[in-house]
Amino acid sequence: MITNFKIPYIILIFDYLKTNTMIKLYNGSFSSSSFHRVTILCSIAELIEIIGEPQHYANDGSDKVNVEWDCITDDGIIFSIYDWKYFREVDEDEDIEFHIGGRSFIETFNAQVKLLRMIEEHRTPESKAFNELKDIYNNED
Repeated sequence: MITNFKIPYIILIFDYLKTNTMIKLYNGSFSSSSFHRVTILCSIAELIEIIGEPQHYANDGSDKVNVEWDCITDDGIIFSIYDWKYFREVDEDEDIEFHIGGRSFIETFNAQVKLLRMIEEHRTPESKAFNELKDIYNNED
């Protein structure tokens, strides 16, 4: 655990992280989405850490979709992330191809770029330090 940081620095870093979150969960009404051949390769666990718990989770292979997130970008693009036709239980740490559904190719491509940036940041060693800082910041109450 990182303990030699001064609290103001932790707050500054945490504020930077909060303002640079490019994608978050969307709980509003979302329809008219389709697949435009835009995908990402990562794991369920990684998406849970980056975005949060999926709105749909039935990871038993009984349906075309095991997990799904409805999301919104910082510039207002609404889209979904979902696995497609694995027809088996998917290990949460297994890298699989996720579809990105949205209203157009441009919107889903924009979401893909932002997701890939967030995944890359998550996979760097520095992200573990940032997560520790967020934990410290959140537990100061």
